[in-house]
Order: sequence, then C-alpha cells, then structure tokens
Amino acid sequence: MSKSNITIALTLLLALTYSYQHVYTNSSQPPAKRTGAPGEGSCGSGCHGNLNSGPGSIGLTTGPAVYMPDSIYTFTATVTEAGKTRFGFEVTGLDTLDLKAGDFMVTNTNNTAIRTGTVSGNTRQYMVHKSANSTNSWQFEWQAPDTLIGPIHFYMAGLAANNNGQNSGDNTYTDEFVFDPFIPVTADFTADKNAICEGGVVTFTDVSTGSPDTWQRDFGAGAVPPTANTPGPHDVTYPTSGLKTV
Repeated sequence: MSKSNITIALTLLLALTYSYQHVYTNSSQPPAKRTGAPGEGSCGSGCHGNLNSGPGSIGLTTGPAVYMPDSIYTFTATVTEAGKTRFGFEVTGLDTLDLKAGDFMVTNTNNTAIRTGTVSGNTRQYMVHKSANSTNSWQFEWQAPDTLIGPIHFYMAGLAANNNGQNSGDNTYTDEFVFDPFIPVTADFTADKNAICEGGVVTFTDVSTGSPDTWQRDFGAGAVPPTANTPGPHDVTYPTSGLKTV
C-alpha cells in the first residue's frame, strides 16, 4: 500500500471516530445552554423534534414554597409523555439579572451530572441527565445563595424520545419554576392619636411587613371592640381613662 493510501485511510478513521464520540456524548449528557432560559435555546431548537407541541410536559417540584439563605432543598424534575421510552432533562437557576443563583449538587451519580456554560460572558450551572434511558424522573439538591436575592427562576427543558436512533418523533418541553425568598413577618401598627378623651375614637392601622396572613389584635383593657382578627383599619373607643397596652 502506498504512503498516500495509508494517510487517507487514517483520516477517514479519525473522522468516523469523532462522529461516534460526538453522538455518544450528547446522548449521555445534553449540551449546556439548552434550557430555554434568556439567551439560550432548547433541545427542541435544532436538536430534537418539536418544541412544546406534544401532549407531554416537564415539571420541577420541591417541598417548601419559599427559600431561605444557605439552605439546601431537594428538587425533582419529571418529564412525561405517554408512548415515549427515553427521557432527558436540563435545568438552570438564575436571579432576576439572569445570573447564576445558588449551587446544584448531585445526589445520584448514576443518572445526573452538572455542566457549565457561558452566556453573555457569565457562567451558568446546569443539572442534567446522565445516560438517558427510560427513567423520566430525577432528584438532585440545590443550595440557596447566602443572602436573599429575590425570586430565583429555574428554567428547564425535557426531552421525550421514541428511541429510534434519530431526531424524528421526539418532543421537547420547556417550563419555568419561580422560587420566592422567605420574608420574615414583623407585626406592627400605627394609631392616629396618642392621647384622647374618654369615649373618643382611636384608629389602628396595620403596617406589618413580610405579608402576614393571620392577625390577632388585643386593644387593651376596656376597649370597644376588645379584639380583632383582621388587618383593619380598626376604630376603637376607650370608655375609661388610663394607660392602655395594645
């Protein structure tokens, strides 16, 4: 065999090897920046099938309704579509400036992994599936930032595939989950008068912070009405003189 023929054969072998590895890598873990977050695409834009047009969905759930600084939360990502046999997902968490918020942590090294990607010069973190198969639900942990930074938006994309070895017949779904910060409740009120005559009216107005949903007010000895369980404002009279504790 001539030298030129050997060179051509090696070049062809390298090309085939690269093509195989490229397909294998994408099926094991999805490429970063495919959640549909601001500045990103999704697996449905140039990768797999139709975007948000199938009968399935992707969802992200966690226990509490709000997050606290530095706390760790367990999330579950689930992709559903009847008739599909291979599933994958990807999720990222961003603050209101579209910057990385908090840190993902792998709890199952068999089916999840962490990837990073750069969008508009900023590094984002992604929790993704590993070795896509018939598993359509994945658990992982996320640690909140060390301070309350406002609502955190989790952008996610999920793939429901028919496992035919091609992109045809697959569906991709995107969604968004908003995790609000925990704002402590501080009870407070104002009164329109500090000193009045007997029988006069004092108006109490609620100025509590942190969005309370329950109130219990005690207007003090001899007050009419004596108590209230709504935010008000409340008009209260005192038929007797003296110092009143509210």
